[in-house]
Amino acid sequence: MVMTTGLKDYSDVHFTRPDVAKAIVEHFRPHGTCYEPFKGDGAIYQFLPEGSFWTEIDEGRDFFEFDRKVDWIITNPPYSNLTDVMSRCFELSLHTVFLVPQSKIYSSAPRMKLVRDVAGIREKLNFGAGRELGFNTGFPFSAFHFQRGYSGSVVESWIGQPQTMTGERVDFVSYGELIHRWNNTVNDAGIRQSNGRKVPVSFWSTFLNIPGSTHRELMSGTSRRQNFNPLLARMIELTDMLPTTAFLNAVRLKLPDYESNR
Repeated sequence: MVMTTGLKDYSDVHFTRPDVAKAIVEHFRPHGTCYEPFKGDGAIYQFLPEGSFWTEIDEGRDFFEFDRKVDWIITNPPYSNLTDVMSRCFELSLHTVFLVPQSKIYSSAPRMKLVRDVAGIREKLNFGAGRELGFNTGFPFSAFHFQRGYSGSVVESWIGQPQTMTGERVDFVSYGELIHRWNNTVNDAGIRQSNGRKVPVSFWSTFLNIPGSTHRELMSGTSRRQNFNPLLARMIELTDMLPTTAFLNAVRLKLPDYESNR
């Protein structure tokens, strides 16, 4: 019989299974500059984009001495100083993903204050009991996606369930981040205009079939609109879920339209 261990004295050393790490990274799709602050045996780090940063105290790299700003942090953090870890991660990164028991966030007033004042919960990817993930505890675990400055609703997801296109993952902040990620993907794949030049950011207004003025407004982050268009948000989510080959083929099909309208 598997015994459930309480969290009060639960060890700070709790390694993540590779399949769990892979599922988290594939779900959140981190991009830009990424960082694993508690690398351990590298379960999460191995799935991050090439060139990502890491620290691990057992290898002489102290998380609290790392001072570079990054776009994404994904980690299975220690619990003994979790409030300090959260605060520091929120300073360093726009996006932070923690694989932790749900109670480690919701049962702490200081941590909930950080969520309220610094980085809101954008999404909670639920896994179930810790022992199902290889941890010696029965408490429910989730991968919490925090975003600095976010104060909207929380998307509830379950591992193993298809991602639904609700549009809730797209807003005025994430639009620009996503467009730049798409643009980098296209140009890194070697797709070019007929004149040999790289695909510009302005292309995406044609790709998404929205006015150029709307696209520029969204990219600038200065939109006067109170709500993001839900139909556009769902279309963006659908596009972002495409396999890379299908996505690049869709770009190739739209490029002639963009060039003919220039």
